[in-house]
Amino acid sequence: MKKRIAVFANTWNNDIVTSFIEGYSKAIEGIEADTFIFLAANSYGRSESSNQSELSIHSFPDLNDYDAAIVFSQGLNSNAARDLIYDNCEKAEIPTFCIGDTHPGFHGILVDAEAAMHELCEHLYKEHNVRKVAFFAGPKENGDSQKRLNAVLDFAKEHKDFILEENDIVYTNWEIITAMNIISSDYNTKEKLPDAMIFANDILAVAGCRALEMEGLTVPDDVFVTGYDYSKTN
Repeated sequence: MKKRIAVFANTWNNDIVTSFIEGYSKAIEGIEADTFIFLAANSYGRSESSNQSELSIHSFPDLNDYDAAIVFSQGLNSNAARDLIYDNCEKAEIPTFCIGDTHPGFHGILVDAEAAMHELCEHLYKEHNVRKVAFFAGPKENGDSQKRLNAVLDFAKEHKDFILEENDIVYTNWEIITAMNIISSDYNTKEKLPDAMIFANDILAVAGCRALEMEGLTVPDDVFVTGYDYSKTN
């Protein structure tokens, strides 16, 4: 009898989901299994009613009919949706795999964000003499973003001349337009710029470069800009 696997994800991180599906498909070759992907398109910039409509798909499956679940926990753009899925998985008593998160009784697949971000800060500090930074985070509730921010704050504690002030921590909710608007209002001259801008993901970093360019500022001559995800862009 074929196994039934439920996957819960969001279109916002479609590149990651697509890469996962490619690898997952190869991994289950020869295994009798059907995979059902429940894909929402909610985001922090949409209205509450729109998000509620999108998130309803995560409540659609009766997980008692499934043999396992895979949850893109930090990429769902909603902790409430994540917790609901977790609750349903627990009630169904099925093996559950959390990508980017841990939960009692579930299997967690994690990225060592702290080590990677610490290495990035060390590179800026030693190789480029960066001493003052700004950090463009995602949402306050997002665990991935918060881990990356905490790593920068920890590096600043270790190096007293590496400075990240509270008013230079910007929460964007992963919204490109938010990041660009903040740059155009708060970082629009050379005098206002830190030595480096650290963005919690590459999409925000690309948007940041564009916003700086629109203000007549250049990267890296006027300010260094870093992302995180090692995305390939042209």
